[in-house]
Amino acid sequence: MIDEMQVSNLALIREASCAFSAGLTAFTGETGAGKTALLSACKLLMGARADKGAVREGTSSAQVSGRFFLPGEGGEGEREVVVTRRLSSDGRSRASIDGALASVAELSRTVAPSIDLVGQHEHQVLAKPAAHAGLLDAWAHDEVGPAAAAYGAAFAEAAAASRELARIREGRTSSAAQLDEARFTLRQIDAVDPAPGEYEELVAYLERAEHAEALARAADGAYQGLSGDSGALDGLSRATAALEEGARFDAALEPLAQSLREAGYVLEDVAREALSYRDGVECDYDELAGAQERAAAMQGLLRAYGPRMDDVLAAREAAREAVSLVDDAEERERAAAAALEAAEA
Repeated sequence: MIDEMQVSNLALIREASCAFSAGLTAFTGETGAGKTALLSACKLLMGARADKGAVREGTSSAQVSGRFFLPGEGGEGEREVVVTRRLSSDGRSRASIDGALASVAELSRTVAPSIDLVGQHEHQVLAKPAAHAGLLDAWAHDEVGPAAAAYGAAFAEAAAASRELARIREGRTSSAAQLDEARFTLRQIDAVDPAPGEYEELVAYLERAEHAEALARAADGAYQGLSGDSGALDGLSRATAALEEGARFDAALEPLAQSLREAGYVLEDVAREALSYRDGVECDYDELAGAQERAAAMQGLLRAYGPRMDDVLAAREAAREAVSLVDDAEERERAAAAALEAAEA
């Protein structure tokens, strides 16, 4: 339910706020007092289309905020939600839910079900045949709900099967030029045959392999700086020993010595890992040349079908599908027609 609403610069309203009771809240007043503007504010929070004409004359924007208590996730308890809708005089509209940007569709899904707006001419909907099925389903929901849901699902399945059959039949009529282009695309990509994620792994490997010597030097420099002659660990050990000696006479130095000992453990770990990294750096030049050649082939595909490798893979699937629609047309059409017949039944 809606708990509170604040409105500014909307229609006739400069500033207004209202708190709704758990029971009935009535708004009364003479014509022009702003009752309709409050309903418009509710509609904005529900995701209704924003009209720049609703912005108060002489102002640049209008704003409506509302606090709602909605069912919690999984139907457990209630959760508090704050919704804000801003409307500029140039027609732009922005919405947020709990401070995060939201779309109008999100407002419709989140807020609209908690507000039921009923106008004085609501009975006129009874004269519209298009509304009768919904009214009947709502009235007899417990009895007809499962059957209506099952029918809706079956109807959607039949519609999807019909679209698939139409797509296959349309694909059979592809022009020779379109088919030749699809076959060329398929041959070109299949010749390289990239796998998902392969290009990214290859780029990472080349970044390391092409700079193997520099990486080994960097790791060795770190190791020597820590554990080599006159390295940091030697100086750290001397400093620690000096503080420990002083701590014999003043306990205030002991925490400093302990901090240096802990720092020494960290530096020893870094030195050990740097040495291990240095010794593990290898470069197989034949393997490097092969990787560079394959990367170049993939980059050619990216230039033609990219910019991402996902785009290249999608182009291959689209080309494969276009070729299949012609080469396997009769079999696919028979299968699609059988699926449509079953779905319609």
